Amino acid sequence: MQRHDSGSFPPPDVVHASTATPLIQYPPTEPDFLIIGLFALRLAKKLIESLEPYYERSEDFCWIYNFLAPFPVDCDLAKITGDRKNQYAMVYPAIVARMKRQPQYPLRFMEMSPATADRRGELHRQGGMTDGMYDTSTEYPC
Repeated sequence: MQRHDSGSFPPPDVVHASTATPLIQYPPTEPDFLIIGLFALRLAKKLIESLEPYYERSEDFCWIYNFLAPFPVDCDLAKITGDRKNQYAMVYPAIVARMKRQPQYPLRFMEMSPATADRRGELHRQGGMTDGMYDTSTEYPC
């Protein structure tokens, strides 16, 4: 057997983790705005109206009603920022989760399906987008 002399070869390019230069890690950046589908909120509002009463139903309906009130009816998308964005990110997923737990939800959802609506001859509209030109200081009663 031959013995290899390690002195004639360059040292390996192996660096131990403890001596390696750490990669620069930047904190994850979150955009300061969120584009939301107002049409989805309007559908959720209709779904909540069609469901049998459940414990948080009136609060859920009021939140969606108040959230939608400042936006023009002809807009399907909106750009939200600040407290409105944070509130949406916290509250809306919880509303959807409660709504989906209701026993009538699958049936009501299917009744509102675009395929079902097409069969009934309903027209679909296409709306624009708003950039949040609304008065956030006003609360709208239910």
